[in-house]
Amino acid sequence: MPEVKEKEQTQEQAAEQEAQQAPAPAKGGKVTSSLIMLELLSIALAFIVVNHVLKPRVPEWAKPENKPVEDLSKPGVIITVPDLVINPAGSQGTRYLSASIGIEVADEEAKHHVESRSIVVRDALIGILSAETVEQLSSPNERTYLRKLILQELNKLLKPIVVRNVYFIDYVLQ
Repeated sequence: MPEVKEKEQTQEQAAEQEAQQAPAPAKGGKVTSSLIMLELLSIALAFIVVNHVLKPRVPEWAKPENKPVEDLSKPGVIITVPDLVINPAGSQGTRYLSASIGIEVADEEAKHHVESRSIVVRDALIGILSAETVEQLSSPNERTYLRKLILQELNKLLKPIVVRNVYFIDYVLQ
């Protein structure tokens, strides 16, 4: 029987040697699936960050407005705001601007709406013009800027009425 024990020991030793030489069961399956899940999670997180955090926000002034399309081929109606007397910024009351301004709107209905708010319109015009310095008010290029500024402010103030254009009827800087 010693031969059987020797045979069994030899077989056990051979099995141990094979076990040592055989590669260990791969743990890569768990690691690989973990990496894939991590990658998918990072892609989802990147998508959320880009679409909800970094997505460029459109400022309110840049959004298109649904304004009614006006027929500009028809002449508008002009309302006159006469005799505005303004002390320019920084003049300490030694200089003044005397101006009359024309405001063009689409029709008589719009004209009546603007006339009903004439005090508000006058106040807005005085505020805009009195914020400018003598140098700014005397520059011809500045008048173009002032027209645009007045047009924008009046359109905000008089919504839903649309002011088509602004004209300087009298403009005297002393």
